[in-house]
Amino acid sequence: MRRRTPLLLARAEAQLRAGAGAGDDARAAFGDAAAAARASGDADALARAALGHGGLGVTIIDVDERTVALLEEALAASSRSSALRARLTARLAVELYYAPGRDRSEALSEEAVALARASGDDGALAYALNARHVALWRPDRARERLATTDEMLAVAECAGDPVAELQARNWRVTDRFELADRHGWWTEVEAHGRLAERLRLPAYRWYTPLWEAVRAQGEGRFADSHPLQAAARADGERAGDRNAELFAAMLEAHEGVMRGEMQEMDVAFLRDKVASSPAATAYRTMLAWLLAARGAHDEGQCELAAVARDSFADLPFDANWLSAMVETAEACRLLGAREAAAEVYARLAPYAGRNAAAGRAVVTYGSVERPLGLLAATTGHHAEAVAHLEAAVAANEALGSAPWAAHARAALGAVLVEAGEEARGRDELACAATEARRLGLTGLERRLA
Repeated sequence: MRRRTPLLLARAEAQLRAGAGAGDDARAAFGDAAAAARASGDADALARAALGHGGLGVTIIDVDERTVALLEEALAASSRSSALRARLTARLAVELYYAPGRDRSEALSEEAVALARASGDDGALAYALNARHVALWRPDRARERLATTDEMLAVAECAGDPVAELQARNWRVTDRFELADRHGWWTEVEAHGRLAERLRLPAYRWYTPLWEAVRAQGEGRFADSHPLQAAARADGERAGDRNAELFAAMLEAHEGVMRGEMQEMDVAFLRDKVASSPAATAYRTMLAWLLAARGAHDEGQCELAAVARDSFADLPFDANWLSAMVETAEACRLLGAREAAAEVYARLAPYAGRNAAAGRAVVTYGSVERPLGLLAATTGHHAEAVAHLEAAVAANEALGSAPWAAHARAALGAVLVEAGEEARGRDELACAATEARRLGLTGLERRLA
C-alpha cells in the first residue's frame, strides 16, 4: 500500500494541473490517495492528499466539509512544527472563510504564517500568505491585503514557485480593483495573463477573458463583454472551477443593474440564495433592493428590516460587506427608510473613496460616493448629498465606469431638483439621459424620459 500511495498522488496532482482542480475526477483521485495514505500510516502523503483535495487555486463559495475533514485529519497526524503543517493550517484557513463567526479563519492564517516563517521554507510561507490574504478579505484590511500579496509575490519568486506567484498576482488584481486603482488593476491583469499563459494552467487562464469582460462591461461595451463572458465561463468550467459559473452569473445580472433593468432579475434565485448560501445576508440586501425597485415596498421593507436587525448584526464583515451595504443604500433610498439610511451612511462613510466591488474583481457599483449621496438625500441632508454625488461622477469617470457615472449624474440631478435647484438639476438630468442613450442604459433612459 505504501508503494501505491505515491502513484495515486502523482495521478491526482497531474489531474489537478491539467484542469480538474475542483472537479470530480481530481477530488476522487485525491480521496483514493488519502485512503491509501491512511492505510499505510503515511502522514506526509495524507497531508499532500488533503491539500490537493482543496484544489489548485482558491475557490470560496461555501464550506467544503469533506476537504475540511481531510485537512483536520492530516493536521492531527502531522509534525507540530513542519512546513507541511504550515500549508495544512493555511489551507484550512481558506476553507473556513465562510464558517459561522468568520473568526477561526483569521486565527488559523496567522498561525500558518508563524509556522511557515519558523520553518524557513519560502514555498510554505507563500502558501501561508495566500491564506492570510483570504482571511483578511474585508473592507478595512484592503491595504494590509495588498501588502500581504506584495510579500507573497516576492517570497514566491525567491522560492521559484510560479504557481504561488500567479496566485499572488490574482489577488493583486482583486486588491487594485477594490482600491479604485484603474491603471494598477489593468497592469496586474496583463501580468497575470502573461504568467497564466506561460504556465498553461487552466485554473488561472480563464481569468483573462473574465477580466476583459469586466472591463468591457464597466465601459458600457456590453456587446463586447458577452462573448468574453461566455469564453471565461466555458474555460473556467473545463478547469473545474466553481467560480466560473458564479462569476458569469454575477456579470449577467450586473448588466441588468447597470442598464437600470432590475425588473428582469430572478427573484426566485435570490430567495434560494437567502435560504441556502453561506453569504445569505449579502443576497438578502440585493433582494430588498430588487423588491423596492419593482414597487413591492411591503416585501422590500420586510427584507430591509431583516438585514438591519440589531444594527446589521447578521451581515458578516467580510468580502461581501461593502457591496451589500451599497445594495442596502439603494433599498433605503427607494423605500424612504430614513432611520436605516442614517445608520448605513455612518457605516459606509469611512469607505467613501473605494470601489464598491464584489467577487474577485468581477462587478462593481462604482464609487461609494454615489450610495453615500443617496443616503444623505434620504435623510434630508441635500447639501451633503450633492457633494457626494458630484464626487461620484468624477470618481466613476476616473474609474472608467461610464454607466455608473451616468447613474451618479442622474441621482445628482434628482437631488438638485429636490433641493430647489431646478435649473441645474434639469441640466444634470438631461446630460444623464444623453449618456444613458449613448451607452444603452435602457432602464435609466426610460426613467429620465
